[in-house]
Amino acid sequence: EFKLRFILAGYTSGFGENLVVMSGTPTAAELVDLWMASTSGHCESVMRAGWTKAGIGVADGPYLGWDAVYANLDLT
Repeated sequence: EFKLRFILAGYTSGFGENLVVMSGTPTAAELVDLWMASTSGHCESVMRAGWTKAGIGVADGPYLGWDAVYANLDLT
């Protein structure tokens, strides 16, 4: 579950994720276009005004996936 990664990093709330798992090798621009055109909450997640942190990850190998994570808490 994606929430576990945030909890283990010290976040208890204020986080989100957009995940793409698909065949082929889309460009970063194509992935952002997919998220921005989404009517399933992906665009809202990208555009949420409260986010202060973002991270992007790419997996290669048997699992091909692209991940964007967002948070709104500063951990010190």
